[in-house]
Amino acid sequence: KQSKNKQLKVKSEDIILDIYNLNKDYKAIQKFATDSLANTSSTERKNNLSQIKEEAHFSQIQIDTASADANKKIETLLAFSNEHKDSKLSKEALWQSISLAYSNGLEVKGADLSLKYYSKFPQDPKNLDSIKEAIKAYTEAGYISQSIQTLKELAKLDPKNSYSHLQTS
Repeated sequence: KQSKNKQLKVKSEDIILDIYNLNKDYKAIQKFATDSLANTSSTERKNNLSQIKEEAHFSQIQIDTASADANKKIETLLAFSNEHKDSKLSKEALWQSISLAYSNGLEVKGADLSLKYYSKFPQDPKNLDSIKEAIKAYTEAGYISQSIQTLKELAKLDPKNSYSHLQTS
């Protein structure tokens, strides 16, 4: 009977979370998931609720910063990325901040964030193009020493083509 009650509790919580999600009430999802986390002992359920809470937080950030300026959006995404260090959404938030920086004419900030992304996620295939873009941004802004340092990182990232990268830079 106790097992059945636990299953019913979980299903009830999921229905409530689904209703909040349908209404795009991400703050309510975060609060409800937090409250539910405090009342569960199952590791699997804790992991699921933590992920739901994180996804709701990320969605809420998108809404909260929709009309904010680029710097505010970038800072909010970076804070999220730092708060959720080991998650896929941390990676996505950092990548979005790079994209926002470049698309809003903040090339040096985009280059700095590209290097941060590279250091956090060194195996990501997007790094090669991102580092090349950072070199270009630093060079065009006259940040020669940063450009040279980044070129060295590019050589480490792609040693087979390091000479051709040097020529194109």
